[in-house]
Amino acid sequence: MDIDNRCQPVLKTVAILDLLKGHLGSDYKTAKALGVPPNYISNWRAKGYVMNDAHGLKAAEILDFPKDAMLLSLAAERAMNTPNAKEIRRLAEQHYPRDYPKSDDIQPSEPDDIQPPHKAHRNAS
Repeated sequence: MDIDNRCQPVLKTVAILDLLKGHLGSDYKTAKALGVPPNYISNWRAKGYVMNDAHGLKAAEILDFPKDAMLLSLAAERAMNTPNAKEIRRLAEQHYPRDYPKSDDIQPSEPDDIQPPHKAHRNAS
């Protein structure tokens, strides 16, 4: 197996968010399902933050994705540009399901307006 010298993770946080958004319908629903404030989703997307393992496990459950592959993918993302990056990437590749898309194969989605739906205001009489 030839590993890219850039040691890109198998599945990056942004790709996980795109899969969740496709599955759940919006970034707002993704935030609710992960139990995080909506601004977390924005920060993970815009600032390149890496999802923590607890949220990764919840995402794996929602997506019916192997937990070991999810944790190793997130570890590989955190380890980018470190001496251990290639080894962690290799482990992630070994545990990654063959029938599941990798980050490079997932179409990036546009961040949606992740504000909660407006509630109808009742007129006070």
